[in-house]
Amino acid sequence: MDTPDITRMDLLRHGQPQGEPALHGSNDPPLSEQGWRQMHAALAKFVEQPPWCQVVSSPLRRCRSF
Repeated sequence: MDTPDITRMDLLRHGQPQGEPALHGSNDPPLSEQGWRQMHAALAKFVEQPPWCQVVSSPLRRCRSF
């Protein structure tokens, strides 16, 4: 019996942006130092996983800079 192909998606939210806590929407503040640490920590759990075939990102700086 053939096994169907499985598509796996990992969703990752950006880390904390610079500035006061707010709903930034389309404003484009860069990641804070804490935000960069959050992003690196979030990716640490993927060390054992195979690499991604494709990465899709928001064009906002706080997303695509990482």
